[in-house]
Amino acid sequence: MNIPTRQQIETTIKNKGYKWFENGNYNLNIVGVRNSETLNEVTNKFDDYITLSYKKNDEWDGNVAAGVYVYTIIAYSSITNDVFEFNGTISVFY
Repeated sequence: MNIPTRQQIETTIKNKGYKWFENGNYNLNIVGVRNSETLNEVTNKFDDYITLSYKKNDEWDGNVAAGVYVYTIIAYSSITNDVFEFNGTISVFY
């Protein structure tokens, strides 16, 4: 999958008429980009991209080092009191 730049994402969001935050510090833009290589096939994998863009002191900031990070998410069901744990990796690109 080709990874779009922040500028390409910003242009696409604005062209679609969506709000793009660029004033103030840490005014966060969160954008999901679908993996078009699956041709709309459900893969039961998280193979899309989520991007975060924000400004700090009038400069676009990205202070996370490129690489692969491991994460764990723990979720609780408010109905059954079951606990669910999701483990995975996040790849950071520039």
